[in-house]
Amino acid sequence: MLGTFYQHDQAASQLEAISTERLNTGYLVNPIAQYDKSISETRFTTTSSNSVGGVAWRITTNDGGNASAEEVVFTIHGIILQCDLPPIIRPFGKSTSPKHLQQRILLTGLGTPTFNQALDGLVRLDSLLRLNLRDTPKELAQNIGGHPTLGITNRYFTSKRMANEEEHIGFNDSIDPKGILEAFRGDTLVHTTENKVFYYRKQTHLSGDGLFSKTQPANIKNGDIVEVQFTATLIESKNRKISTKTNCITKLVLRSITLLDDTFSEVPISLAYNNNY
Repeated sequence: MLGTFYQHDQAASQLEAISTERLNTGYLVNPIAQYDKSISETRFTTTSSNSVGGVAWRITTNDGGNASAEEVVFTIHGIILQCDLPPIIRPFGKSTSPKHLQQRILLTGLGTPTFNQALDGLVRLDSLLRLNLRDTPKELAQNIGGHPTLGITNRYFTSKRMANEEEHIGFNDSIDPKGILEAFRGDTLVHTTENKVFYYRKQTHLSGDGLFSKTQPANIKNGDIVEVQFTATLIESKNRKISTKTNCITKLVLRSITLLDDTFSEVPISLAYNNNY
């Protein structure tokens, strides 16, 4: 969570400025803040497939039924309220189930207009996923600290029987430096391209232009302003307490994180050090 010294107002102002700038470039991949009904009807459709829990529905490109339709990736900007990212450096407890291990970020906008627009776009996205089920869309954000917060995750592993013959691609040292994940997966799980998350960082060139390069997940911290890419999947849930008539939940699947500004995550560290915390 964001600490005592986090500069909420300044960070929110910077997030809104960065979000607006990035949206105005015209280069973003399907920014969810600009997602509306006319876009979903003309460009996107839903495709069903089998999953571990039953049937899953994904948003894909609307190509008139062509089998090569691609899953749609969306973009959102926010501040990391909390993250559970690699590297994995400590062994897991005996009660930990490897199939449930996941990378996770909680993303908030601290009340900024563009983030709230993105949440509205997510409701429309969820409505498209549930269209063929005649189910009503659900609010995907939860309220934490007085602000809507979005959880975006990706599991480290896929069951071999659901991996569509994809090979296990392994982990590099920035993810699994001690081989803990590799040893923990056993014989029934694989880490595939569907489980892979990419990490980038924006760096400003002397000319003022922004350059993007790969970075290590350890560089991404609570309080950072980030650009996140994700896909959306509607799945049947085994939790009978889900308040939808179809008992389906929408999962936002983490695909990439780009660090845009780490100013506000660094300030609390400096202040805490100077105040002997």
